[in-house]
Amino acid sequence: MKTVTVTYDGLNTYRYLGEENIQGEPADKISLVIEAAGEEANEMIFWISDGNFKQAEIQGEIIPGEMVNMMADNILQAVFAPFYNISEYDLEELARTGEVTTDRRMIGDKEVEVISIKVDDIPEEELESGTAHLANLDNFLMVVGYDFVSAVEDFTAEFAILNFEIR
Repeated sequence: MKTVTVTYDGLNTYRYLGEENIQGEPADKISLVIEAAGEEANEMIFWISDGNFKQAEIQGEIIPGEMVNMMADNILQAVFAPFYNISEYDLEELARTGEVTTDRRMIGDKEVEVISIKVDDIPEEELESGTAHLANLDNFLMVVGYDFVSAVEDFTAEFAILNFEIR
C-alpha cells in the first residue's frame, strides 16, 4: 500500500458574519479565511439559505448561486475538508460496531476529553480500518482527528487538529 503524506501548516478561520438579503431572501453569510504558512491569506465568503448557496465571493469575484451550487460538492470538500470527509460516515453506526474509548489530551493549550471510535473491516463504508477522534466540548462534538485505510483504493488518510480557538 502506498502512503502519501500531505502536510498543511496554516490557519483556517471560519466566521459567521450574520444574515443578509440575497435576491430578496435572507441568507447566512459565512467567511472562510485560508492562510497557509508563508503565503498571503485568501478569503472566501458564502451566502447560504435552506441548504443552498445563494452566492459566493472568491478572490473578489461574485459568483451566482446557480454556478456555486453546480460545484457545491467539490467546493464543500475543498473548503471544509477534512470535516466534510468525516461527515460522510455514520458515526453512530460506527460506534455501535466499533470500539469506543475516551481519554483526556492536550490540543494546543486546551485539555479536552476525546472520544475515539475504532473500527475494522466495514465494507459498506469501504473501510479496511479507521479511527475517528472527537473532542467533547460540552455543548458539541468537534472532529479533532481521524485516520483510515481504504478497503477499495490504495489509500491511507490521517488528519489531526493541533490547536484551535473558539470565539
